[in-house]
Amino acid sequence: MLGLAIQRGLVQSRLGWLWIDDRIAAERVARSLLAQPVSLTQAREGGWTGTADGRRFAVRLSPVNLPLPEPEPAARPGAQAPAPAPPIRWVPLRLRIEVATARGSLSLETIRLCPFE
Repeated sequence: MLGLAIQRGLVQSRLGWLWIDDRIAAERVARSLLAQPVSLTQAREGGWTGTADGRRFAVRLSPVNLPLPEPEPAARPGAQAPAPAPPIRWVPLRLRIEVATARGSLSLETIRLCPFE
């Protein structure tokens, strides 16, 4: 009986370690995707999908309707200002990342400011 109890404990702990390793690997993939810059093409297409470290992932981008202030031009008193460069328009996007795991998927969601034309 003691041998069965010990064996069952070892099997359960092994399965627990495998689950933790799977989860940590999925988190690494999600963090690497979160660190990547978002291109204009990806933002227009609404995201992208792929495989990283043998794990399927999907990144979804959707606009967030937040009022953002307009940039103010810098003007010096008494100095003639050069022609201003067109300001970069920043758009808030909801970024949702899903990475496949052995027991389903890991999901992250955040808001990111992205430059837009």
